[in-house]
Amino acid sequence: MQKSSPSSETRRTGSQEPRIKIVPYYATSLGHAAVKLAEAYASPLDMWQRDYMEVLLARDEEGRPAAVTCGLDMPRQNGKNYILEIFEMTVAVVLGWHVLHTAHEVKTSMKSFERVCSYFSGPNSTPEMRAMVSKIRRTNGQEAIFLKNGGIIEFSARSRQAARGFDDIQVVVFDEAQELTPEHVEAIMATLSASSTGTRQVIYTGTPTPPNSPGTVMQRTRERAIAGELKSCCWFSWSVEKPPALTASFEDVLDDVYATNPAMGIRLDEDFTESEFASMTIDGFARERLNWWLTLDEQHLIAKSDWNACAVDAYDREGTKVALGVKFATDGSCASLSLAAWHGDDKPYVQLLRVGEGRDGIDWLSERIEALREVASCVVIDGMYGRDVLVNELTRNKRFPKKGIVCPSSNDVATAASMLKQRVDTHQMQWFRNQRRLESSALSVEKRRIGDRGAWGFGGDDPTPVESCSLALFGLLTNKRDVNRKLRVG
Repeated sequence: MQKSSPSSETRRTGSQEPRIKIVPYYATSLGHAAVKLAEAYASPLDMWQRDYMEVLLARDEEGRPAAVTCGLDMPRQNGKNYILEIFEMTVAVVLGWHVLHTAHEVKTSMKSFERVCSYFSGPNSTPEMRAMVSKIRRTNGQEAIFLKNGGIIEFSARSRQAARGFDDIQVVVFDEAQELTPEHVEAIMATLSASSTGTRQVIYTGTPTPPNSPGTVMQRTRERAIAGELKSCCWFSWSVEKPPALTASFEDVLDDVYATNPAMGIRLDEDFTESEFASMTIDGFARERLNWWLTLDEQHLIAKSDWNACAVDAYDREGTKVALGVKFATDGSCASLSLAAWHGDDKPYVQLLRVGEGRDGIDWLSERIEALREVASCVVIDGMYGRDVLVNELTRNKRFPKKGIVCPSSNDVATAASMLKQRVDTHQMQWFRNQRRLESSALSVEKRRIGDRGAWGFGGDDPTPVESCSLALFGLLTNKRDVNRKLRVG
């Protein structure tokens, strides 16, 4: 249930007006009914929630929903879930409609069910609301609330088959819609097309699609809505057009925080948001707190089409210059070892050799590097968690030539990242095909701020594989040590 902080005339609060607001023509609206239900049985709606509810429940001259396709995207913790609860309760109680609420995960679907259920049963419900209930079904995966007027609210986690058992649905609510795939939608839309009343409404709510998510439906629908390609559509978006500069401070982004979070100063505060800013990459903060959407063409720092264009099925390393790269994860959870090779008149080649878990220690690293000492001109090692330990292990008993061990500066790390990206963008690099861990890493990385002068490295959920490749490439192209050079005597 939504709760607000005490009011204050001097408190700064978030914008109640979205940056993008698409509203169709409508004759009347039942938004007032939702406002009254919220006030009587839950908590009052915020101003923006009342405005959006007005459009969700808008009707044309024939009494049909004015907006068939509805979208709401904004940062988390601003009240999206609460507006869905009140909307679902309104159309079931007032109109007797059948609603299907779907979420990406079972636990999210269950939480939504429990919250809506609390209005109709339990200690916080009222006699009037309890009297409306015909039955409540709590069967796992088939949770539903049945009302005496025929209204039904059903809840389901999404899968290819999860929605095929539902009949005669008027409204589908896609919670966590950023994760929607075409397969999910195909399984659900068939239930909506069979509506006996002819009433159909689809609601998408969510946040920007994560870089490594297969979800494309909400992104594509949002882009079409903004382009004016959808009829009978409403869409509200609290978002920024572009991310802050890599050198931005929290003070630099504070105006954007208030512009994109209507709950700021009400249920969100600056202190917590500043801690988010400190713990995230700039791109991550822009997505999660400023609701920054990349277009489908901009989804990845490294474009999939460019990455695939660099793939090769085989590469002969014999007689080539070779360098190694090691990247330790910041939290010590893993370490990646990669190799880069170059004939000199060909495109450089990179290969991920292994990703080891933190519990594996470093023996495997030192042994693998020592085994390649006869062909590797250098090994570039980055990551404070394990770098010094590995360097000591390699120099002990001369397991690897000291002149060939490189500990890069932060500027070197930034150069390595931009060097790899530039070569991928221009297809001037190769990588061994069918390395799924490397491919996943490369296609999910984002910019990680380095220092305060705009430099960046690779960040994200699993950056170390592609980072180690960038370090190996950096060593290959910058280190002058020649393993074939022999000392002359006489």
